[in-house]
Formats: sequence, C-alpha cells, structure tokens
Amino acid sequence: MAVPVSYSHMVSAGGLHSTAADLAKFLLVFQNENSVFRKETLEKMTKVQYRPHPELSGVTYGFLEQRYKSNTYFYRTGDSEGAKAKIFLLPEQNTGIVILNNSDYSEVSSKFINAFYDRFYPDETSYTYKNRITEDTKKYEGVYDYAQFPRDDFTKIFRIFLGIQVISNNDGTITVKSLGEEPFGDLGGEQIFYQIKPLLFKSMDKEQYIAFGEDEKGKITYLYSGSGYHGSFVKIQNWYHNPVFHKFLYLGFSGIFFIHLLYTGIRKLMKKESGRYDFVSGIIDILNILFLSLYFPAVMIIGMSPGMPAYSQGVNALMLAVFAMPLFAVILTLAELILIFIQKNKAELKKQYFIITVNILFFIWIIYWRAVFW
Repeated sequence: MAVPVSYSHMVSAGGLHSTAADLAKFLLVFQNENSVFRKETLEKMTKVQYRPHPELSGVTYGFLEQRYKSNTYFYRTGDSEGAKAKIFLLPEQNTGIVILNNSDYSEVSSKFINAFYDRFYPDETSYTYKNRITEDTKKYEGVYDYAQFPRDDFTKIFRIFLGIQVISNNDGTITVKSLGEEPFGDLGGEQIFYQIKPLLFKSMDKEQYIAFGEDEKGKITYLYSGSGYHGSFVKIQNWYHNPVFHKFLYLGFSGIFFIHLLYTGIRKLMKKESGRYDFVSGIIDILNILFLSLYFPAVMIIGMSPGMPAYSQGVNALMLAVFAMPLFAVILTLAELILIFIQKNKAELKKQYFIITVNILFFIWIIYWRAVFW
C-alpha cells in the first residue's frame, strides 16, 4: 500500500533525490568501456576494501557487497518516509538493477534479487544443518553493542534502545535477537543460527551469516553480520554498560517520578497535610518527566537526520530547552536540600529524603549518558 512521501530536506549525506532512469544511467557507467571514469576508478569502486571475516560480505568505495549462495553482487540503498530505493550491480552477470517503491516496506528489493538469482542463476549453498558443528556455544552469549556509535555526545543514550543479544541453546545453536530498533546490521527480530565453521554461523531460516571475533586470549569480543552499513558489534563485558540494565533504570526513574507526582497531587487535591516543599518536588518531577518524554523525540525525530547513528544536524532551540530541564531540576533539588538543612527541619528531610536521593542519582545517570555537560 502506497504511503505519502516526505520530501523533507536532508543533509548532504543523504540528500540525493533521483529517478529510476537516472540511477540506471549511473549503473551503465560500469558497463560502458567509453565511460567518463577511468577503468581503475571503476574497479576500485567494486573492490572490497574491508571484510570482517573471509566468509562474510565486505564494503567497497561506495558499495556494499552482498552474497547470495555462491553469487556476489553490490548494492546501495536510500530511503525517506514513504519511499525506498535500492540499486544493484551484478558484475559477474554484467547487469544492473534499480528498484524504487512507494512504501515503508524495505524487504521488496531483497526478496526480488534473491528470486532473480534463483530463477536465472540457480545455485545451492554448500552449508546445511546436517553438517553443522556441534559444540558448546556458551562463550558467544551476551549483549553486543554497535561498534560505530557516539560515546561522548548526547546521542549516546540511544544505545539504551539498541543492541543485539545472543543466547546459547542446548542443541548447539544460538538465538540472536534485537533488543530494539536494529535498522543497520540486518539482525532485526529473532533468528536461530547454527555453526558451520569456527566462529561462523548460518541462519536456520535464510541465506544469512554472522561471524564472531576473539582477542588473543580466545575471548569473544565482536559480532559481525557482514550486512548493512553498521554490521559490526562489540560485546559488552561489564554489567553496568548493558543496555538492558539501563533500560530498566530508564523505566524505573520514569515510574518513580510519575508516581511521586501523582501522590503529591492527590494529597493536595484531598487537602491532606502536605509539606512546604511538596510544590517544589512536584516541579522537579514535572521537569524530569518532560525530559525523559521529550529527549528522544527532540533529538531523533526533530534534530537527527536519517542515517543514525551518524548525527549531522545542529542543536536547535527545542533540544536546548529539553537539555536544560534536568539542570533546572537538580538546581531546585540542591536548593531544597540546603534550605531543609538550614532550617534544621528533620521531619521535612525525612519526608523528602527518598525523592531527593532519586533526583541526584538520576542526574548522575544522565551525566553518564552525556545527556548533559556534553
């Protein structure tokens, strides 16, 4: 079903609006001996510059390599809201294919190219479940994070909702599942993989492979999908870096602030006795709730161009306002705490102790995620 196309302004990294005919002319450059490009230049554009594993796809200057059974081709994608584009270059078949579709469904082109090869260049994979390697896969278990992702700016916090989890199964297979949105490494959803070579696994459901990397001590440190723009993942070694743990903290802080705001509000409406600092605490709760609610829309939807995790837009007024909320909240928290001590009001301190402690811990947490002081 067709959906409306957004002709939103994109930054230069993703701002080409083209047609199928023009994209086809671009692909013809690789087949024309009289091209304006030198032969050496075109060869470099289809020569793999990096490959994480000998059995996985690699990347060239401008194209991504993809393997389907024994066939190899190159592709490049582009998309916007309501539109998907993909070009294919098949050097062995001297063929170029352009697919544009007015939809947010991105699997059309991949299914087409697979069907194309099955129809015109049929081949069978040499790896089957029957000749798999059966060994203990416990060492692969864990959570893996994008190797390419900001670690020192305000987009670091998006890692809470990303990541790949690997689970070892009793039959020697592994389950690989996405912990959130996974648009880059072609590992969305949940899949089961079986081992076909040391450190190399094949999907049970389709022609897809993943590989693992290890350090000099034999400890698993990387996962490679060999697909998409960001197909390399780093294994998280410490529990306090685990996005599952931080997702729990995110939800926990959100729940505490909301429940505390609701509690103080109900007390006020029922005209029950309330402390003189309940109003201030309510403002702090509101600021923290607004920050947690608006941070991701402000940065991702408004501030971040397509191409995450590569951030390329500037900081706009809405983002500055959102970033300021926890700063105001912690200033009010510290002011409240100082006034309570000055007035030596032990009863008020006892009453506000929990929420003040939570506010301070929350501020330390968002400093860790570079949501402030970046």
